[in-house]
Amino acid sequence: MSTEFAGRNLLFSEDRQAIYQHDDVTAHVWRSIERGLATVQIVEDLVAQGIGIEHASCTVNDVLRSGVELGIIQTSPDAVTTKGLHQRLAIAGMGIDVTYSESLAETAMPFFSHLEDIQADAVHSITLTEQDGRVSILCDGLEEVACALPECVPSLKALLLEKLLATPGYEVALHVASLLKNDRLLLLSAQSGVGKSTLTAAFSRMASDIVVMI
Repeated sequence: MSTEFAGRNLLFSEDRQAIYQHDDVTAHVWRSIERGLATVQIVEDLVAQGIGIEHASCTVNDVLRSGVELGIIQTSPDAVTTKGLHQRLAIAGMGIDVTYSESLAETAMPFFSHLEDIQADAVHSITLTEQDGRVSILCDGLEEVACALPECVPSLKALLLEKLLATPGYEVALHVASLLKNDRLLLLSAQSGVGKSTLTAAFSRMASDIVVMI
């Protein structure tokens, strides 16, 4: 059930006995589903309000997916076809599906290609869409991050780390770049922006037997 309280859009999951906060676009989708509107019509309504077709389609699909996972929607309605590009990532055994709008795929996907694993069982679904230089990052249908376009990759890295640390067994995170060779690991620690990732990327291009992990 979606409602507004004190200026905030809230969603209540009876199955999980939990309340979630979401943005105006996601709230509109939830209320449209509750009114029984078809998914295609919901996307058309969002586009009529000035929202890009990719952003609208990805948002509706994420709401449908999360609605089933949260027990709010018992049967998943037909998903909306999108032109997004997908990666399935595996981070310490945790599978995550990431969908990028076409405008973001070329920029962001290469940064996470070393984590790709199509065999991993996905436990989270993340969608990135861009409109007018602003990026919206949703996880399991709920907006987690809104950022400027240059902050897209760092914001996604931070969200992936947050989801990993939320799983049992992980309590410490080191902000480092790393090089692995012959079963020996080198950690490079420094302040943000000084070139840790640039240095490790340069090493990986010079020697094919070096694996870069970020």
